[in-house]
Amino acid sequence: MATIELHELSNRFGDITAVDDLSFTAREGALTGFLRPNSAAKSTTLQMLLSLVISLRSRTKVGQFGAGSTAVVALAGGAALHALWATGSGWPTSSPDELADLVVGRRPMPGPAACATVAAALAVAAGATARATGSRPGRLTDHSRTMATVVSATLLVRGVGGIAADLTGRVDATPTFQRWNRRLYNPLCVTLSILVALASRRRS
Repeated sequence: MATIELHELSNRFGDITAVDDLSFTAREGALTGFLRPNSAAKSTTLQMLLSLVISLRSRTKVGQFGAGSTAVVALAGGAALHALWATGSGWPTSSPDELADLVVGRRPMPGPAACATVAAALAVAAGATARATGSRPGRLTDHSRTMATVVSATLLVRGVGGIAADLTGRVDATPTFQRWNRRLYNPLCVTLSILVALASRRRS
């Protein structure tokens, strides 16, 4: 089974063609490496695969998911977690207070209504991304495109805003939250924003 598939991956920086119609398949359980000289765009290729750099033209698949599907799964997972927390669960920590330190940055944990609201918002975002991803190329409706743009922009603002606050030392939160915010939450939001944007762009 192919774990990673790349077809016709291309990118340019100004007049320089960094990657030109690259295609390859990495099989499950196989060790795959790039053996090229320095400045041969090995890092750029990986960044495009991870959607950290937007490719000019490509068809990629990581595991069984494309860019949009990966974003849908992540957003739906976030919705499910917030729905669980709305019941008063402290999972994956041992108590709601510990959970508040981890995901909010201060105690107490927001009430059930707040958690349910976030769960609903994430579910709507997952649905909007799924509609954009499921649209046939060239058949993306204006409404689906607008919804996907709102989702992408909201995630980008959260991610970039968190990074800016962290760099300026303006994060008033527990050390646990600051650490996870820096290592996971901010990069995840930026990455999901790019994935949603890619999914809608490729269906436009």
